[in-house]
Amino acid sequence: MLGDLVDQDDIGRLTSVFRDRLALATDGVSAGERPEGPGAQLRESVVGLSTVHRFDAGGPIAELAALARAGKGDEALALLRASPIGLVFHEVPDDEYVSGAALADVQARSLAHERAVIEAARAG
Repeated sequence: MLGDLVDQDDIGRLTSVFRDRLALATDGVSAGERPEGPGAQLRESVVGLSTVHRFDAGGPIAELAALARAGKGDEALALLRASPIGLVFHEVPDDEYVSGAALADVQARSLAHERAVIEAARAG
């Protein structure tokens, strides 16, 4: 569980059920309480991580993440379309179901990229 690793101030207080589960999993770390409600289960299954350890904090992935968190979809899409080093975007039409040849194309490009990343990692 990552709930104890992130700043809860940006997402609000926890429900009592989740707080109790979190306390059991984290040796009794205290956490604030949020009211029960229809969105509680979903809210408590998502954690907003704020410290980056997997990529350059000033790079394009960090920029994309910041835009997504801020709800700036148009700006995020523009960044993806700009293809900065470190981001690969395979765009498909958003008004049609992705299947058949379109899906096969996305899968082929994604797998090719995955293989290139694995090969680069093996090469050091």
